Amino acid sequence: MGRLSLLNQLAAGSTEWLEPAFDSTTGTVRYPGVEGDGAGESLPTALEALATRGVLDEEFDERVVACPDCGSGGLDVRPSCPNCESRNTTAVAVVEHVVCGCVRPRAEFEADGEFVCPKCESEIDSLDEGCERMGTMQCCRDCGERSDALTHRLDCATCGSCTPEEANDVRLYRYRFDDDRRDWLETLLGVREGLTDALEARGYDVRRDVAVDGDAGQRYIDCYASDTTFGVEIVAAVHDAVDVQAIEELRAVADATGARPVIATPVTGRNGAAVALAEAKGITVMAIDESGAVVGQSPVAAPASSVSGPATAATGASTASRSR
Repeated sequence: MGRLSLLNQLAAGSTEWLEPAFDSTTGTVRYPGVEGDGAGESLPTALEALATRGVLDEEFDERVVACPDCGSGGLDVRPSCPNCESRNTTAVAVVEHVVCGCVRPRAEFEADGEFVCPKCESEIDSLDEGCERMGTMQCCRDCGERSDALTHRLDCATCGSCTPEEANDVRLYRYRFDDDRRDWLETLLGVREGLTDALEARGYDVRRDVAVDGDAGQRYIDCYASDTTFGVEIVAAVHDAVDVQAIEELRAVADATGARPVIATPVTGRNGAAVALAEAKGITVMAIDESGAVVGQSPVAAPASSVSGPATAATGASTASRSR
């Protein structure tokens, strides 16, 4: 679904927070509380973008280390010898002889029931008095390697092993709608309703939340309108203000589909310089007031010059609902 419909669903949700779930079979983050399969722009990407704009509250939930090849999060940590990668290692106590400074595993100071320094060969009455404890050392029972720390590898049941640096670091966040933005959302829903009415009044068949194929993959647009009689198609996006990002994103969709691009915005969202830029990019800007009426419109945009004929890239469309 498009971002506007996503916000509307979150605002009307029965739970305060939208909780994430990591799918270990696909390596993707899902949000079971949201209807739809998340085709097009990924749901986590859309939620993050809306949180960045301050429309959603964001809270860290979990961190998953996943396989870089298959995306599975079911990785086993495998401590191993840094020399031969064997898992047959053990931690041994290490001491230092205070007389000569010899640092070795404690066991090497023991000889025939007595304590002897393996370096200076002097006898030690008591390790507790003649030596200082230095902590532990990792010893490999296969190759004999001694090291301060083991190498940690991550085992995937399907793909083998990888280092922690090679693994994917997946962070999961929960989201909730910011109630302070409810009036803002209602305004945009009204703009979408007014846009739909205006296009239908001109003879277009209008559908909402339509996935279109573009150069950057599939993404949703707020409204897709078509006039089969004249072979004209329109891709329309609803924004609270016309800005460079909105212009560039919609222009890219129009170029990929050959449809005519339209930005619908509240009256307060019409910035003179931005509207001029949109017109220069061949984008129609429609200003819609609180009653849903079109009160301002730039010249009708032409289809992308690089594509001829009606667009065929719209997929997965659903018939527009008259409810918000």
